[in-house]
Amino acid sequence: MKYGYTNQTEQHGAVVRNIFDGPDAEHRQRAEYSALTVLNERLPAPDVISSGSGRIETRLTPGEHGQDLIDDGHGS
Repeated sequence: MKYGYTNQTEQHGAVVRNIFDGPDAEHRQRAEYSALTVLNERLPAPDVISSGSGRIETRLTPGEHGQDLIDDGHGS
């Protein structure tokens, strides 16, 4: 599966890879990495496996993808 608005998100088995591209890719990658590590201490959030070179890899977290929920009319 692939998702993403400002970066590409791919699932490879139990690993989710976010690929950052574009003029502010480095900033978006740092912000997402920071959010994931802070949230992980407080809420169920994906564990970061690795980060670098325009990508973040996390462990797959059980549940439904937010975009699927929006597409099914559960976005409000």
